[in-house]
Amino acid sequence: MTNQTAKAYINLNGVIRCLPYICSLDQTAGELIRGRDLTIQFRVRNGPTARLIFENGVCRFEKGKGKSQIKLAFSSPEHFNRMMDGKANPSIEKGLFKIGFLTKEFMQLTKRIEYYLKPEPALLENQEFRRINTILTFYVAFHSLAEVGMHDPVGIEVMKHAKRGMLAASIDQTDVIARLKLSPGSIEAVPQEDDSPVCRLRFSSLDKAYEVLGGKLDFLTAIGFGDVRMEGFIPVMQTVEHILPMVNTYLS
Repeated sequence: MTNQTAKAYINLNGVIRCLPYICSLDQTAGELIRGRDLTIQFRVRNGPTARLIFENGVCRFEKGKGKSQIKLAFSSPEHFNRMMDGKANPSIEKGLFKIGFLTKEFMQLTKRIEYYLKPEPALLENQEFRRINTILTFYVAFHSLAEVGMHDPVGIEVMKHAKRGMLAASIDQTDVIARLKLSPGSIEAVPQEDDSPVCRLRFSSLDKAYEVLGGKLDFLTAIGFGDVRMEGFIPVMQTVEHILPMVNTYLS
């Protein structure tokens, strides 16, 4: 069973957070934000708050409040989750005169998320499409992992026993990397340059990352065949192992 509050944090800080990656990897998304200079604030009552910043053809994601031209409010985590499922609309607290961007370009951007993360099977036969799908799935999974650890009741219990340290997850022969900072009761996805990892989780290739993250190859089997390697302070990795299957429950 999924928790609605945890799901809202995953939807915002995991799924919506991948939009900057989509805008840099996908030409169609990049064209949609060309010349745009505005910020969208998402505010979920009793839930997460974050901003999408579009500036000079680049998209950034930042947690928390700040200056924005558009403010979207949601009355509850359930309201935000229904919006993500296409079953509800936000309340526009600010930026009504910019509704054209919300109903056109931004709506098309959100459809690119679904296009890549919930693809038609035939699309995955295309090597470039599968590359982008794998990279986005990687970032969504590891960013969502932190939200499960902080907001899902079972995840919170797991994190109480976590060891302190930084985990770096990466895919060999690419610049794809995610870092998770753990301590007892806390886990956070942090910038790439933040601290040195005490543990590394390495996928041997994009193809193997695609198979493992897509549920086509069991995690432990992948380790046995050397398709996934763990290095360093393994107790940190063991905490992540407990939470990772829960991420799949929320994202499936």
